[in-house]
Amino acid sequence: MGFNLGFKGLNIAAVADLVKNDRRIASRMKAESLNILKTVVLWILKEDLGKRKLCARFVPHSLTPEQEEDRVTSCQDIIAMADVDKFF
Repeated sequence: MGFNLGFKGLNIAAVADLVKNDRRIASRMKAESLNILKTVVLWILKEDLGKRKLCARFVPHSLTPEQEEDRVTSCQDIIAMADVDKFF
């Protein structure tokens, strides 16, 4: 099986589509289905799509505005509980 070393344009879109359809698919399987090297798939995920590996899945590196707001609210609640209860 020969591999195509070029990875711009169509390959980036193809990898993005695979991640969108199933984030849990292995990098090796993505590479095999697209006929490109696994290292190229990993490069596209990290550098071009801004993903990082977390718990064996690639996820966005930044939070959505809603997630960020929820996180701030949760932290403020925890700080408030700690202020009220000295044994918290």
